[in-house]
Amino acid sequence: MSKNKDTSPDQNTAIYQVKANNQLSPTEYLIILQRFSKFIGFFEDVTPFLPYPKTSPICTLKEKLLLAKTTETAKPELELTYSEIVVLKNSIKAILTLLKTCGVKTPRKASGAIADDIVALENHFFYLSNDDNEMVISEPGLMLLTLSQTGFTLTPNQSTNKKGYL
Repeated sequence: MSKNKDTSPDQNTAIYQVKANNQLSPTEYLIILQRFSKFIGFFEDVTPFLPYPKTSPICTLKEKLLLAKTTETAKPELELTYSEIVVLKNSIKAILTLLKTCGVKTPRKASGAIADDIVALENHFFYLSNDDNEMVISEPGLMLLTLSQTGFTLTPNQSTNKKGYL
């Protein structure tokens, strides 16, 4: 007998569809950002402990979370960049550590849900970048990455050490 015998098939179907194509609907994306916007109050406490605390991804992440908190509909400007997702992941990890050191017990279910939301954001980001026909990745040895939308070009073979690492 399954644990979730009371779960309706529609809920399972929706979850399966999100996992199948890794793309979140605009409403699901907004709901996840609104959940993370509840952590904004803690950002000021943990930001000094993060690497590069005054960089723009942290500032833009805060702005997007504040906008998500006050908006009712999903907007394109709410889409997070990968660096903002990494900052979000590190910030949430620092917030949970801060709470733990203060004696607050975070239920495993809550920390698991937070981790699932972050993974969903990452998968959504990578799903969108996989659909981008303008992104060109050459042979692994050259690692030439060109993003024509942003004008960003990275050629590690020119700026690497002897082992070929950045």
